[in-house]
Amino acid sequence: MRSDCFVGPSVLLITPANRYIIVHSRAYAFFLRKVIPTPRFDFHIPVCVLAFCSVLAAHGAPRVATAPAHGDVAVQNPLLPPQLALDGASPFFPDLSMVAKSPTVTPEGYRALYSAADWQAYRATFGTEADGILRLKTSAQLDFVQKLLDAAKAETFVPANPNSGGLRRLLLIRAVAVAYRHKEGTPLAAQAIALYQQSIDLDTTSHVAALWTLTDALTRYASTPKPDRAKFSNLAARANIQLAVLFLDANQIAAAQTTIKWLSRHDPATRADPTLRPSVVQARSLVAQSAAMLDYLNGRCAALVATVQAPNSPNADPSAAMPLYLYARFVKPNRGLLNEVLSHRGTSAVGPLHNMLEQANADPLSTYAAADALKAAAAGLPEGILKHRTMYASLQLYRSFAANPKTESERVKRTLAHIAIEALLGDGARPAPTFAVLTPVAPATAPSTSPSTAPGTMPATAPSTAPSTISVPSTRPR
Repeated sequence: MRSDCFVGPSVLLITPANRYIIVHSRAYAFFLRKVIPTPRFDFHIPVCVLAFCSVLAAHGAPRVATAPAHGDVAVQNPLLPPQLALDGASPFFPDLSMVAKSPTVTPEGYRALYSAADWQAYRATFGTEADGILRLKTSAQLDFVQKLLDAAKAETFVPANPNSGGLRRLLLIRAVAVAYRHKEGTPLAAQAIALYQQSIDLDTTSHVAALWTLTDALTRYASTPKPDRAKFSNLAARANIQLAVLFLDANQIAAAQTTIKWLSRHDPATRADPTLRPSVVQARSLVAQSAAMLDYLNGRCAALVATVQAPNSPNADPSAAMPLYLYARFVKPNRGLLNEVLSHRGTSAVGPLHNMLEQANADPLSTYAAADALKAAAAGLPEGILKHRTMYASLQLYRSFAANPKTESERVKRTLAHIAIEALLGDGARPAPTFAVLTPVAPATAPSTSPSTAPGTMPATAPSTAPSTISVPSTRPR
């Protein structure tokens, strides 16, 4: 064993098997003084011993604060709302303790999981028995779960009204919270989750967050049988992706970053499902690119402010308004931001581009020039969502020009439009992605209590491998 270099307090060592390891210099000195002179020393001591000694020797050394990882979005970004902090006490995720002390309160601006009246109705009917659940035997606890399931079946949920069915969702959540801790309770928990899937709106953040909470808990508890655990894990991964997309739609970038990290808990299930793997990759890429885009636009906001307030400042940049304009028009339609940027149109090329786009809406012959201008604007953007959406908007204008009967006499421009379309497709022009990870589950005529079918993402009447596409529009109640 020999040392190749010394960097500060660390030493780079090469083992006889040509494996590299960096250890603390004090651990290396101890190794030379105390270990090598012993008569029974063997050079093939596992490398993990050296690593452990390095940790011990470095214990107590001053910690160096590290900067946030690249892509983390600052809370003070003016394009973002106040960012939600997702942790163990986050109001989005219901409490699954055996005895629920308080209701789940959804943050302001988001649709509630259930109402205060639903919580009071639950406490009035089951409060006394629920508070004493810990003193009951397993069989009595499961009898209580069955009572909750029967009461939930009597409640109704109207898909057209996502606010309905709050008491039904609460009863099912409490049923899972009590049942999943027992192996004998897995069939009941599976039935409750199947009924819960029939009682939610997939575009409501609190509904999907609760679905992820229930299925994730069942995958992490040893009482869940292994085959059922894999099914729950698959459903938890799908709910995780849907939840991250909903957070992105609400511009909650920090929450989406936290949520997508939890997806790694269910990697075995996603790797085993070839229909889910592409969505996992796409969701992770979308979150990372969204964070990078908002980080870039945050800098453009600062540059635009400097341009308006101090044109001669080194931070001033007359071109800073263009990315913000494209973002407010093609990525996240925002009339307020659009008007704010247009108020400074004299400092950049935003004014002429905006006029060309407005003229293209009224005059089909002007569409080609507007498409060319958008294509040129996209060329100056960094790679990512903003560039791809701008190129896609240009592509749509080229298609509109080539398909319009009024442009039949413009054969040269039509040919150039077709060439531009192919070039834009090759460069990555694409619309906002859609995810088909979850499908609304219709109520079954005869609910089954079999644990072999209930944990699945859909009932037996619908194929689980071909769910219908669920698009995520830019504006909707959350």
